[in-house]
Amino acid sequence: MKVKDLCLEARGRLLQEEGSAIVEFIAIAIPLFIPLVLYLSQLNSTIQGSMFLNNLARQMARSYATAPNLDTAIQRTETVLKIARNLGPASSSGNQIHYSVVCSSSPCLQPDSRIQITVEKDGRVATATQVVDAW
Repeated sequence: MKVKDLCLEARGRLLQEEGSAIVEFIAIAIPLFIPLVLYLSQLNSTIQGSMFLNNLARQMARSYATAPNLDTAIQRTETVLKIARNLGPASSSGNQIHYSVVCSSSPCLQPDSRIQITVEKDGRVATATQVVDAW
């Protein structure tokens, strides 16, 4: 009879500890998950900003290289930049996007000339190169 009482007592203790295990898990897991969620959120923001700049540099280089003359190239590039400022991810320092154009030859838009556009925003830099089509 003594063994039976011990078994019932042990079973009662196990049932009482089930709830406390869940509470202990939550107490340990929440402080670990909050920094993980914050880190992943920041990582997502950084990657999204880098992809935005890479796409912007590529689109600006493409619009510059396909223009019929230099005035149109500058106008198209500024238009792409204006659209990007309106559609791009918002940042705490505003939408200050700076760019520079480097051509491999002069004049810039002659066939087989390489155009390199570098875009900079919030310390991030992206570069894209486009070749002016011979046609």
